[in-house]
Amino acid sequence: MKKPPKKVLKGKDIKKKSNPVGRPTDYCEETVTEICVRLSCGESLRSICNDSGIPTFKTVFTWIHKYPEFLQQYTRAKEMGCEAMAEDIFDIADGNEDGKEDEDIARSRLRVDTRKWYLSKIKAKKYGERLDLAVTNNDDMTEEEIDARLKVLEDIINKARADGTDGEEGETGSDK
Repeated sequence: MKKPPKKVLKGKDIKKKSNPVGRPTDYCEETVTEICVRLSCGESLRSICNDSGIPTFKTVFTWIHKYPEFLQQYTRAKEMGCEAMAEDIFDIADGNEDGKEDEDIARSRLRVDTRKWYLSKIKAKKYGERLDLAVTNNDDMTEEEIDARLKVLEDIINKARADGTDGEEGETGSDK
C-alpha cells in the first residue's frame, strides 16, 4: 500500500498556534499590576520574573522603555519597595531571640547589612550617611589676635620663599 504524497504548505496555508509555549511577551495590564504590587512589597524584579506566567527580566525592561505609564508605575513601586525593605530590617533584627544559632544571627546580620547598604545607595538622601561639613570656630580669638596670627604665618611664608624652601623644615625645592 502506497502512502499519499505529503502536501507542501505555503504561506497562507500555515496556521499560527493559538497557545504559544513559553513566557508571555505581550504587554498586559494585569501582569504589570502584579509586578508593581510585588515590587512595592519589597520583592526583587529578578525573583518576580523567575515565576511562571511572568515575562522575562528582559521583556519587563523592554516594557519600561516602551510604555511611559509602566515606567511611572514601576518607579513608584520601587520607591514603595524601598520603604518595605527598610521596615523588613526591624523584623529581621527582632527575629533573633535568645537561643538562636550563631549562624542564624550572622545570617540575619548579613541580611540587615545588605539591605542597609542597598538603601544607602538607592535612596542616599534618606538612608545614606550624612557628613557634617559645617565649619565652626571654637577659638574665641579677638580680631587683634587673628591679625597677629596671620602676620606670623605671612612672615613664615615670605621667609620660606626667600630661602627657596616650601616651609617644611630642611626641605628645599630641589629636595622634592
